Amino acid sequence: MRLAGMCAALCALVMLGAGIANALMLQPTQIDLRSNGAGASSSFRVTNDRSRVVTVEVKVLSLSVPESGPAVTAENSGDDFLIFPPQASIPAGATQTFRVRWVGDPALAESKLFMLEASELPVDRGEGASGVQVLYAIRTLVAVAPAQGRPAVEVARVERATNSEGVHGINLTVRNTSNVHCFLSRSLVRFGIAEPDRWERNLEPSAVGNLLGLGLVPANAQRVFFIPMSDVPQQGLLEARIDLPPS
Repeated sequence: MRLAGMCAALCALVMLGAGIANALMLQPTQIDLRSNGAGASSSFRVTNDRSRVVTVEVKVLSLSVPESGPAVTAENSGDDFLIFPPQASIPAGATQTFRVRWVGDPALAESKLFMLEASELPVDRGEGASGVQVLYAIRTLVAVAPAQGRPAVEVARVERATNSEGVHGINLTVRNTSNVHCFLSRSLVRFGIAEPDRWERNLEPSAVGNLLGLGLVPANAQRVFFIPMSDVPQQGLLEARIDLPPS
């Protein structure tokens, strides 16, 4: 019998699985590509932290991100990427570097989102062998943007909210009017109330990343993020602003 264990590495936008000892590790957890030019290629590393050789196969999944709720993956032919090597045997404690290059449309109309999944293949134990094989798969987000352009986000709505676990905070709806995706984890997010009592809270990029993960907002789309914040005053007009990093 085989049991498959999954660690998904994404940012608060996809799910980030808990670390598992003696498994696989993948770095980085996010890859930014451009559809043309020098930015069309990158690399990632898979480390075998197990006590035996593992064979890893890399495949491509499409990724869609709804306005609210978890991201969704779907099967993909992988024809838009060149991945080398597509499969590799990694010795115990060793690291394998994989190259990835976008070979799809060089003139993308807007960003496309994918996951690269590195899956451990089962070991052939020979005829008559029994036992359980625990196989792991790890993922990294790949965002492919048009050759030119940058994100353009605005606050569509901000309101006090309480999540399903009873935690008080803020629902922040962010609209991206650009054809390039945006990661809020690279931005400064400001909240404030002017009257009746002045209140301000600024979240630096590191704090945004801790709360939201990558905070991915797809191109020409919007997303709702819940931000825990128990000290938000219950009176007064709540406002928000997002300061993107300089280009």
